[in-house]
Amino acid sequence: MRFRPWPKPEPYRDTSRKRAAFKRKQRLEREALPLFAEMIAARQHSLEEEKTRRHVWWEEQEHEQRA
Repeated sequence: MRFRPWPKPEPYRDTSRKRAAFKRKQRLEREALPLFAEMIAARQHSLEEEKTRRHVWWEEQEHEQRA
């Protein structure tokens, strides 16, 4: 019986497609409820905060899966 090798763990990669998808998600959330757009925009976090949050989550998730 042959086993496939487990893929090497990689750090979180930030790509232009991921950044564009995040911006699009935030825009669609604001456009879904135009009367509350200002409140929704105030609650949303910046791209840099999201990138940091995902990087931390990625590390924790990798550690948890490999344990």
